[in-house]
Amino acid sequence: MRNIKTREGFEFWDKLNALPRFAFLLSPSGKSVQKFEDQAMGNWIDVHEAQKVVDQAQDEINQFRAERDALQLLLNQRDEQNHSLEQRRQAEQQACQAAEKHAERYLWLLANADLMHWENMLRCADLEGIESINQFIDAAINAADEVDNPRQATDSDWRMNPCKQGHRDVGAAGGVAHCYTCDEKIEAATTQEAFERWNATHPAAQP
Repeated sequence: MRNIKTREGFEFWDKLNALPRFAFLLSPSGKSVQKFEDQAMGNWIDVHEAQKVVDQAQDEINQFRAERDALQLLLNQRDEQNHSLEQRRQAEQQACQAAEKHAERYLWLLANADLMHWENMLRCADLEGIESINQFIDAAINAADEVDNPRQATDSDWRMNPCKQGHRDVGAAGGVAHCYTCDEKIEAATTQEAFERWNATHPAAQP
């Protein structure tokens, strides 16, 4: 950053401006030229002195470039390390997930496998390969989950369509699905059956 008050960032410019300036005058006879120092009128400086200032500036620039390149190299190394660590993390995560799945299968085998299960699994392995045993176990686990955790009905599962006259004030209870406006109704053995028969015979409302 440059600061005009402290002259920070103007060091080499100030050094160049501080070099002696020279002017040249032609003698009255026109046969010689006289060199003299004149900071106000002189437009010439000693090239060797100027080169010293430029060399100092170039040395500092080269030092900054070397530091920049070293930092960039270090940053690239850190990026490569981060990439390697991320790949390792993903691989370990996949391995953990696979191990958890295997553990789940083994626990299921210990708790549920009987002679019939073993016969079915061995038959699948003979026909389709060893991986079919895992598929057989996974299917059994999923089936057990469906029994233990049945899907809960949502509001959309019980949304009734309008009656044939288009009334939306409809409902189902006590084995009867009916319209509260025109008294159209469908009766069944259960409320669920009445609800399903109503929606099967009444189209959904148009948006």
